[in-house]
Amino acid sequence: MDAVRRGLARVHANLVDGSTALTCISHKAPARLLPLHTPAAARRGAARCVLSSLGGGLLQGDAIAVEARVGAGATLQLSTQASTKVYRGARGAAQSLDADVKA
Repeated sequence: MDAVRRGLARVHANLVDGSTALTCISHKAPARLLPLHTPAAARRGAARCVLSSLGGGLLQGDAIAVEARVGAGATLQLSTQASTKVYRGARGAAQSLDADVKA
C-alpha cells in the first residue's frame, strides 16, 4: 500500500518599506510554491505566489496543508497554476488552507 504523501506549502507576506514582500516561502512535495514578480503587482505594492503540484494534481493519499500569513497593510495574491485536478483513488486526497490575514 502506498504511503500518504503529506505536503506543505507555507507563504508569509509582510509590509517592508511600503511594499509587500514574501518573507517566508517553503514547501514540501507534492506541494510547490512559485513566487511571481509582475509589473502589475509591483505597481500595487502587492506580492503574488502560485500553488502548484509536481504531479499535475492530487493523487490518492496526497494531503497538502497550505499556510498563508499576511501581515497588516500587506497584499498577497495566492492562486493555483490552473484548476486543481484530484485523481480518483480508493484513499482519496485532501488539501487544507489555514489563513491569517491582519487588517
